Amino acid sequence: MIPLTHCELVLKEISTVIKKYHHTSFISVLKTFGSIPSRGHLRFARPGITLSLDFKNEGAKTHSMFLELNEIIKQANGALNPSKDSFMDSSHFLKLLSCDWNHFSRFIDPQFQSDLYKRILA
Repeated sequence: MIPLTHCELVLKEISTVIKKYHHTSFISVLKTFGSIPSRGHLRFARPGITLSLDFKNEGAKTHSMFLELNEIIKQANGALNPSKDSFMDSSHFLKLLSCDWNHFSRFIDPQFQSDLYKRILA
């Protein structure tokens, strides 16, 4: 999620990084979100735009690219969607996602650990 005030500059930066790594997204979706507040515990949706990109995983090269892309989002006070992102680490999760962690953590089932949980919180 990229705030509307930063979207043009951020999209240019994202494009520059993707070109630098010679990657091509085989699916791209750009959406605009309005101001209706999310009622979920993990509040990804907020006013701004989202850009979903799917890339072939080429190992270290792809991981490096995503680290740069995630930093761009972080610098723009944006957010990553944990259900769409496979590289986000715990620092990005806790900082970029609008979440009352103390409240949400009470709902975590200790018997269930998804790959996302293991990567982000374990």
